[in-house]
Amino acid sequence: MKKRLKISSIAALMLFAGFTTYYVNSVKSKSITNEHVMSKKKNKSSKKFINKKSAEQINHKFYSHEKVKQGAEMSFVG
Repeated sequence: MKKRLKISSIAALMLFAGFTTYYVNSVKSKSITNEHVMSKKKNKSSKKFINKKSAEQINHKFYSHEKVKQGAEMSFVG
């Protein structure tokens, strides 16, 4: 009797695991294929490249501000 109960409980667990694996892999993956694309396709525009001289001018303009040294308060240290 006990041996039969153990075998039936093991079989039930294996069936449960099998159905769960089937459901997760098959049923849920099929619903994903039914999704529709909402966004429109965008035209890719060509990238505008700049030459080295204009890149240096842009960098010079960005980094030309005055450098300010600022001390740290001791309450924040340690």
